[in-house]
Amino acid sequence: VQAPIPAPAPTTPSPSAPVELAIYAGGLGTLGLSPRPTGGGNVGLGFRHRSFALYGEGRMDLPVSLEVAAGVVRTSLLIGTVLPCVQWRQLGACMSLSVGALQADGQLAFGQRDTSVVVKVGARLQYEWMLFQHLGLLIHGEASAVPTRVTVIADDVAIWSTSPVAAEVGLGII
Repeated sequence: VQAPIPAPAPTTPSPSAPVELAIYAGGLGTLGLSPRPTGGGNVGLGFRHRSFALYGEGRMDLPVSLEVAAGVVRTSLLIGTVLPCVQWRQLGACMSLSVGALQADGQLAFGQRDTSVVVKVGARLQYEWMLFQHLGLLIHGEASAVPTRVTVIADDVAIWSTSPVAAEVGLGII
């Protein structure tokens, strides 16, 4: 006598990982896109799913002033960044693509104010330290190449040019 073949156990689908929303804001220090090191702030919004994340970020650097023979020239930067990232636990590695505007005010060769496009491409490492379920600290460091070089000219003299590389470090709340 042969025993009946048992029916296969019903399979329960594994729950899919949810898409998470991440919002962050913080302060940062920068080199390379202003005449000397400066600080600034950033705000970002992103979506995360398992080990992949995609963030959009806006950044504003504090103005930096340079003294020239005819007075003072001030530079400021406003830039937007897209960051596709791979995450493992709290550590993230991101590619960075940024486009923004570098503005110079003062006694310039082409008038009192001039604005130029700045593009930078680089890599970012970041670490999230979650203090609570939905609140934590975000620390990042980034290095970028700057293919769009901008030179500020005052009194017919080049007084400063953007560096071919830029760097930033930041600390924020996520």
